[in-house]
Amino acid sequence: MKSGERQEAIVGLLRSTGKVSVEELAHRLEASKETIRRDLTYLSSIGLLRKIHGGALLPQVVGESKFDMRMSSGVAEKRAIAHVTAARFNEGDTLFVDTGSTTVYLAERLAEVAAMTVVTNSAMIAATMTAGAKPSRVFLLGGEFNAENRQTVGEFVIGQIRQFRAQHAILTVGAIDDAGVAMDYSLQEALVARVMIEQAQTVTIVADSSKFEKRTIFEVARPSDYHTIVSDQPPTDRLARMLEAHNVDFVVAAPDYNS
Repeated sequence: MKSGERQEAIVGLLRSTGKVSVEELAHRLEASKETIRRDLTYLSSIGLLRKIHGGALLPQVVGESKFDMRMSSGVAEKRAIAHVTAARFNEGDTLFVDTGSTTVYLAERLAEVAAMTVVTNSAMIAATMTAGAKPSRVFLLGGEFNAENRQTVGEFVIGQIRQFRAQHAILTVGAIDDAGVAMDYSLQEALVARVMIEQAQTVTIVADSSKFEKRTIFEVARPSDYHTIVSDQPPTDRLARMLEAHNVDFVVAAPDYNS
């Protein structure tokens, strides 16, 4: 197993269990304890875990935030979406990437397979993309800092996004209804996503199937605004018809529940 694959497996196991030991990881991943300790040191340095004597815990800001809990749920689905999405971009591409648990998984995958130029408002994504096997050039947008999900928001962020043009925007959303309208629970996050859409040539929405057939208050995009959805399950019939009418590509990423 390559180092990137092993480290990704470590993070996946940790998010599933909340705590892992060096001995357990060495046994499950068929690696030496010294190799596992080096992996934990590296993953700790980019903020993906917290080392303790004999193992590791999930990182915490103050207690366990809602974002931390989102990172620990639907792990297989989000990893599948991340792997399929990462394969759609090329070395050297310029990407907008907004804050979300699925886009953090995407950043972890991209950091192992391709060097990009990334513009993001997520401190976690910025750290991940600069510290992987294929480190990227990263622009971390400055603004009001939200400690819970380690992101920046507000007018400063929006103004800075408008200084960039990107080939692709990869966005997370809180809900997608049967008409294909993508929405979010946060006005500030929705505004960031809208401006990234304006400044990108293509737009990809990454959303696990729990987001479908739901509505929330702040609109992010209509089917005419984006080009691709990547999810773990096919769309409903009505959504499929709506996306087809707008030439939106729907990509299914099948989770591997045995990994």
